Amino acid sequence: MSVAPAPRVHRTRRKWHLTAIGIVLVGLFIFPLYWMITTSVKTPDELFASPPTWVPTHLDLDNYAITVFGNAQMMRSLGNSVLISVGTTVLTLLLATPAAYAMARLRLRWTGLLLLPFLVAQLLPAINVALPMFALFSQFGLVNTYQGVILADTVNALPFAVIVLRPFYLGIPRELEEAASVDGATRFQAFFRIVLPLVRPGLVTVGVFAFVMTWGSSCSASPWRPSRSSSRSP
Repeated sequence: MSVAPAPRVHRTRRKWHLTAIGIVLVGLFIFPLYWMITTSVKTPDELFASPPTWVPTHLDLDNYAITVFGNAQMMRSLGNSVLISVGTTVLTLLLATPAAYAMARLRLRWTGLLLLPFLVAQLLPAINVALPMFALFSQFGLVNTYQGVILADTVNALPFAVIVLRPFYLGIPRELEEAASVDGATRFQAFFRIVLPLVRPGLVTVGVFAFVMTWGSSCSASPWRPSRSSSRSP
């Protein structure tokens, strides 16, 4: 007569099965990144070899030394991407942090309706606001400037940041702020000293998403200013 395995052993085997499946799935998602990196350091002979080599035998860093770091236009584009992405992330956090706190703590009658424009803004394609934003930026001289691109990207990332941050504030008990007010702290002091440290994971999440969302479009949308010699040429 066969003896049924103990429940603990059965659970352990199930965990190993789930872990193995998770490793396989993670490997499938990471493999394109691995292939891109290994292809970038292959020699021309290995690059066009048939069948392809899974691990490069000789590392060729000329692609990075010449094409990337030796190309002034490429470095200018990377610098623009970093500047615009960091600026958009900082501005999004500065605006979304107090906005989400107000929508979570202030007892307003129409809080649910106030969230509706943020949700609708996520549904609208970015091209729908491109023309009115261009007309507005033209009046203030923000076309083809870093400030204009940062503001445009912030408009795209801000609704998402407010929607994500609001549940973090709602998860903080009001009693903590009330206790701080009893000890003599103002609302601003309680916000900066108690609430903000507790919502740090939410701030990091919003910052990462804002940076990633901006990075993808910053290279093509970053301002380009021609040099004096190129602007004079016919």
